[in-house]
Amino acid sequence: MTKRINATKAFWEGPIHGWVLENGWSREITGDRVTSYQPFSVATFRELTEEPSYFKKEVKPSEQMSAFELRRYIADLSQSGFDVVRLSVQFYRKFFLSAHRLCDHPDWNPLFIHHG
Repeated sequence: MTKRINATKAFWEGPIHGWVLENGWSREITGDRVTSYQPFSVATFRELTEEPSYFKKEVKPSEQMSAFELRRYIADLSQSGFDVVRLSVQFYRKFFLSAHRLCDHPDWNPLFIHHG
């Protein structure tokens, strides 16, 4: 890593085809030393070339996903830095209910006792 940029707000500005960052700082790094520190109130950086579509994630309710789809979705969001606590709870609930139904099925559970 040679540069780090931090800002409290960022938005895409179509006419300049770039990101506008507010209230932040940039640091140039060489080896293990910070060689430059620049605070800013508003700034743009040419090296930020990713367009908004790069950051957009498909939003699909957890109820519409299988446990395996939800696990992959959580891993992807987590990798991107999103908070996944609520989705993780939904995953464990969905996984537990699926496992619970499987264990209650007489063909799958040799210890199943049918109460009739």
